[in-house]
Amino acid sequence: MRHSLCVALVALLPLAVFACATDEEEPTLDDSDLVSFNGLAPEALLGNGDALMALGAAPLDGATTELTGTKDGQALLTDVVKCALDTGDAASFPLPDGTSLVLPGLLGLAPNWKGGAIGEADQRFMTACLMAHVNGRETPFPISVRSERRKVDVTEELAFPAEEMAVFGNIFVPADQRELSACFGEAVAQTLGSSGGVGDRLGVPNYLDVRFCSIDEQCGFNLVGACFRFDRSVPTSACENRSDFYAECHESPIQVSRTPSIHEAVTVYLQPGDLALLLTEYTEDICQATGICVPLDLGGLLGGIL
Repeated sequence: MRHSLCVALVALLPLAVFACATDEEEPTLDDSDLVSFNGLAPEALLGNGDALMALGAAPLDGATTELTGTKDGQALLTDVVKCALDTGDAASFPLPDGTSLVLPGLLGLAPNWKGGAIGEADQRFMTACLMAHVNGRETPFPISVRSERRKVDVTEELAFPAEEMAVFGNIFVPADQRELSACFGEAVAQTLGSSGGVGDRLGVPNYLDVRFCSIDEQCGFNLVGACFRFDRSVPTSACENRSDFYAECHESPIQVSRTPSIHEAVTVYLQPGDLALLLTEYTEDICQATGICVPLDLGGLLGGIL
């Protein structure tokens, strides 16, 4: 399904220059863009919280870490450096054979970590950035990562206009204190409605369940619902402040209970073609698994570029 839909979308969407990466195709970056690709397995993040906490206790560059010893660990470490350091910078990690694993920076959300232990605010920005790179299907596609610490230029803003979600939390703390939260953005709500899924039916996964994990497994992330009350049809909101990115976000909807706010959130934007593909895959998965088949109107999402 992904290949045939991808061909159709590319034919229709001239802006989808990065869209529709597949397992057989390695994405490439335009050297002029600070665009990141996701694809991090959920378990690579959720299963390595203790390793990340240990990594954060010392300078990133030159750190000895168990993450270098596994495929998932190296994938996570790649995204750690990508999120923490600026483009043109890098961090190295010694390997048992005497060589070093050298990984490049890109997004620059915690550059001070290179030379010292990670601070509390940096922990939250890093957690959010790592969550932004999680992809339950592990099929990389490009994302635009935005936050108070990473504002984008007009070129990236125009190429990635579809607001998918916001993510926030802290994984650099003991396991009983970890809470990794996500809320769905305006483009998801405009296409799927106020629940961010095919409906409010009990037990039916919403878009973020499938986006982060899969339709047939319990998701290890805290999914809060809508990031904002985009219109009167959306009853709850997870975040208090919204501009090009969200801030002051909560672990439960603020209309339901008042939890401490987290300022250091990251907002993820996609190209419309990629989000259309993800939403279509979601509704098809739900249809096959539950028999609840909902026609998907992508006119609002794609109308601006068709």
